[in-house]
Amino acid sequence: MRLPKMKIQAFLDRMGYKQKDLAEKVNGSVSLVGGWCVSRVYPSYEKIAELLVLGMSIEELFGPEVAEKTKLFSDSSKESSHTINRDAFLQGVKEALAELAKTPKIPESNK
Repeated sequence: MRLPKMKIQAFLDRMGYKQKDLAEKVNGSVSLVGGWCVSRVYPSYEKIAELLVLGMSIEELFGPEVAEKTKLFSDSSKESSHTINRDAFLQGVKEALAELAKTPKIPESNK
């Protein structure tokens, strides 16, 4: 399965964070956050939840396809007045990623 490229660096830039700042906020290492920035590794479900609490959108994490499937469009510029059931959210993300894995891959162009 090929997951979409995460937009962690764009999130860092938008929030004014350095990789070290994000690593501290999610209790991870700078090298782990660096891996996320280049989509070498992907965050665990628990770290995904932490990133969302910090204001990252599902679209920034996994692209518009997953955001559409989870129906949780996040506008980080607005305060959210609703709460998310953590277990239901994590299950929704797992299901959306599993569904994404079933979709046919689009051949890359030779540009």
